[in-house]
Amino acid sequence: MNIGLGLVLIPLALLSLLIGIYFSKKKIGLALGFIGSGIVVSILTILLLTGVIDPYSNHIR
Repeated sequence: MNIGLGLVLIPLALLSLLIGIYFSKKKIGLALGFIGSGIVVSILTILLLTGVIDPYSNHIR
């Protein structure tokens, strides 16, 4: 399940980064928001794909 969620988040991260780069010439605050959210989603995607974060595991009880 983490691989599927990671693959779903990849286009969201890329889209957010591209929108941030597009707005970087016009509106700095909006651009920084989009780039920051793109970086956070990218890091989350990497952690999900590598298996560091496993939201569906029930091993801790």
